[in-house]
Amino acid sequence: MYIHTSERLSGKFDIVGSVLSVAGMVALVYGFINAANHSWSQGTTVLSITAGVVLLGAFVLYESRSTIAMMPLRIFANRSRAGAYLIMLIIGAAMFGMFYFMTFFIQGVMGFSSLRTGVSYLPFSAVIIVGSGIVSQVLPRVGPKPLIAVGSALMTVGLFWFAQVDTGTTYWSLVFPAMMVMAVGMSMVFVTLTVVAVTKVTDTDTGLASALLNVGQQVGGSIGLAVLATAFASASRSEGKTQVSKLAGTSRPTSRSCSRARRPASPRRRRRMPTIPR
Repeated sequence: MYIHTSERLSGKFDIVGSVLSVAGMVALVYGFINAANHSWSQGTTVLSITAGVVLLGAFVLYESRSTIAMMPLRIFANRSRAGAYLIMLIIGAAMFGMFYFMTFFIQGVMGFSSLRTGVSYLPFSAVIIVGSGIVSQVLPRVGPKPLIAVGSALMTVGLFWFAQVDTGTTYWSLVFPAMMVMAVGMSMVFVTLTVVAVTKVTDTDTGLASALLNVGQQVGGSIGLAVLATAFASASRSEGKTQVSKLAGTSRPTSRSCSRARRPASPRRRRRMPTIPR
């Protein structure tokens, strides 16, 4: 068995496209993070998010006209491939947020140590490894659409299951079953999306098609985690203000009790003891 030598191509690095894409993503993610620390209407937040959108728009415009584009837009001409990138973007946002917040929950609420928390995720990885091998055998028979649909549905069920955690949740009663459902769904989706992304591409675009799938996962994870952290911080501040106002209301005395507290106590009249005649 021989591996054919790849075709040698001449060209230049797309420095302008690289700078525009990186700067746009940094500005966009920073805007979301700044909103968590301050507010959505703060000047830095608005300026950062606006700059990110403008830079990413300029990146797409430049790539559509450049002869040395690092991301030629012809790669998105296939609807199935473009859909695979979009699905991976959404999965990255959901998956990174799940790992981030569930790790905090398992350690902070359930009281697991760092080592025990890492071990608790091992069944999740094992199911994905075994499931990916099975899906690769089933995919040629049933096609990609049923696997993507069923896998996405299972991942959605797993995420909603994770959303039911509370202070009384245990690992085996909720966390482990939700992990297994989500792992099965991810094993069905990941293999299928990879095959769809690199199918029917030219030899010169094979590396780009595969790389964009990983980029979609990483970019989706960055944006999704920033958005979820912002929502969490905003909800925490709102709930904190509510609890403080409730405590202040319960500890504030009523007007009647205040008047009673401020009214000076009337001095007691000393009773004169009767004299005993001698």
